Amino acid sequence: MLRGFINITLALLLLLFSCKREREPQLVPEELTKLERLYRIRPDSVMRSYDLSNDSLTEFPDLSRYVISSLDLSHNLLDTIIPERLPLGIERLNVSNNRLKETLKIYDIPTLEELDVSHNQLNVLVVGEKLRRLVASHNHLEIVSLNIHHNVEYLDISYNPELYWQVDFNPRKVDTIRRDGTANGIPFYFKICFDKDLYRLIKRGIAAGLYK
Repeated sequence: MLRGFINITLALLLLLFSCKREREPQLVPEELTKLERLYRIRPDSVMRSYDLSNDSLTEFPDLSRYVISSLDLSHNLLDTIIPERLPLGIERLNVSNNRLKETLKIYDIPTLEELDVSHNQLNVLVVGEKLRRLVASHNHLEIVSLNIHHNVEYLDISYNPELYWQVDFNPRKVDTIRRDGTANGIPFYFKICFDKDLYRLIKRGIAAGLYK
């Protein structure tokens, strides 16, 4: 009888212990961010594209040891672009919907072909690279200076209401320009060409005796 009592007691203790263990909170492993997962990849790996969008990034990540053709950094909290931290061989860069503001200058990225800086707070955009495609809509741009060449296919600077009709690039050398919500609907005019044409008209007026 004593043995039976001991067995029942042990069974109850085991039951209580198992119930207690079930009630203990289970530790859930913390999920890695997209950037943390990238840093676990060997830097010498060649990647066609990588998505770091919506990763709560506040500082431009150092990806200079990676080879990535297309990089998506949209919908983060970045306030600048640091060219020396970009991946090797970068061709397409999306930094839309961040916190870029005031002046942004893009130089020393010879492989870059496409850039998206839309939906930021930029006032001045200076691009020294020979881009094929640039999207800079929905900013506060007042000045856009581009290295225009025969390869420019698409330029979107729409919804920059402060952008004046005299621009620092030749719009005739761009295949497609989207410019809704800019310059009060007045066509763009290359500032240098405008200054030259104005000077030519004044010179003709002086020769004709119109100015005294």
